Amino acid sequence: MKPLLRPPQTKTISAPTALPFLYRHPMDLMERVALFISDNETFFAFLDAFGSAADGDTGGTLGRLGYFLVLRDVVPATNLWPRLCLHDVSQATVLPALTRLSPSLSTLKSPPTSHDAAPPYHPTPFECTFVRIAMMESSGPIIPHNIRDGPPPSAYTYLDTLRVAATDVPAAVAIDLFTYLEVSAITTFTLDAPLVLTPTILRQVAAWLHRRPVLEFGFGQWSFGQVQDTLPMLWEALVGCKTLTRLSMAHIASTTSVVGLSSPMTVETARIDDCFLGDSARQALLLGLQHVRTLSWHGGTWWHTLESLTDVLPQLVHLEVSHTKTASDPSTTYEATLALQWIATYLPLWPHVTRLHLVNGTSQAQLLGTGLLHARKLTSLTLHFPDFAILLVLEAYLAQTCLQEVAITGCTLAILHSWIEEGQHLCTHLLTNPHLHTLSLDACRVDDFAAFETFEWHNHCKHVIAYVIPRTLLLHDGRRTDPRRGCTDCLDV
Repeated sequence: MKPLLRPPQTKTISAPTALPFLYRHPMDLMERVALFISDNETFFAFLDAFGSAADGDTGGTLGRLGYFLVLRDVVPATNLWPRLCLHDVSQATVLPALTRLSPSLSTLKSPPTSHDAAPPYHPTPFECTFVRIAMMESSGPIIPHNIRDGPPPSAYTYLDTLRVAATDVPAAVAIDLFTYLEVSAITTFTLDAPLVLTPTILRQVAAWLHRRPVLEFGFGQWSFGQVQDTLPMLWEALVGCKTLTRLSMAHIASTTSVVGLSSPMTVETARIDDCFLGDSARQALLLGLQHVRTLSWHGGTWWHTLESLTDVLPQLVHLEVSHTKTASDPSTTYEATLALQWIATYLPLWPHVTRLHLVNGTSQAQLLGTGLLHARKLTSLTLHFPDFAILLVLEAYLAQTCLQEVAITGCTLAILHSWIEEGQHLCTHLLTNPHLHTLSLDACRVDDFAAFETFEWHNHCKHVIAYVIPRTLLLHDGRRTDPRRGCTDCLDV
């Protein structure tokens, strides 16, 4: 008798309970992914797909990013990401949540309020930026605003850059600002606003320079009358800050503002705007900037020769000078006549200069040509000279230089056949330079067909491989001409 076989037992396997949404998508991972999204539409589509507005109150999968969904109900989404824009109607709603949002933001912009006298061409008088860019930055100090109208102090935690420009800084605001600066994580700080420097503020700035790896420091419109005895503390702190690479000064008229600066700083980039310094202060400042590679000096007073500059700043590579007055004659500027003379004289002595851009030269063409001829390291030259006659003088010198790239902009090259008949054309000698491989004519008016005959004349200049010419130059008497017939390899239009 065969034993009865039991029917096989069936086992029902149920699907495992799905993990809660929170655990399938870690909060920190969701935040990191979302912060990589740079456009508004994709950012909010991501938030909608993985969270809800309730996350703003409960934390949820999105963490603090849920507050963006909460605010979207009352603020246009385009004003929330990637740049948070505060307006009069939304400021009261957004500011309370700003402390929670600030770790995720890179930029906060606050357009002018109704009482700000902001002109229409400058719609945003100051800019507040978190983490990576700048906070409370104003590019228009003529626009009045109260710098206290900004994020609450609890939102400052994540700042590493703070830029402030204003027409007025009340004493109470200055106290709060520098008290915060002393204990902050900021490494870049600039303040261009009227400020009476007090011993307390001076001590706080010096403490910040000693404590933080400061990268940039800038000040403008500061008054040093109350801190003459303790001012060396500031410059000693600047000298002692070995991470400092950028320094800016603006609107400083005190001859004693540099008291105490007796050693070089580590600054590599410096900008001096409208600072009327005495001889001793200027020499002390140059001593402190002897490691500078880039110097911009705008306005104020300048010295008689560049000899002291080249001696004190041996590492100088880039120099900008504009709107400066001579120390002996305040009614005379160096820009018109002496600028080209200086450049011509000292250009051969600057071995690090490889590119030169000159604008609105009016005289000293022969001297400039001689300087270019002896600047053997110079390989790129841009000339924005409206006067065609000056270019004709320079052209013979340019043919003998080591220049590889020449760009001519903003010049009127009109009725060239008269120059051609007399053998005086801009390119007669220039294209024979064996080192030249790129010639660029940009924004130059050409009213005569002979302008393009230039390129037909110089088919033998095989070393010139590129002519860069705007399309607007290809019009003559209603006809279009193809200048490529005279080019050897390529034409960039």
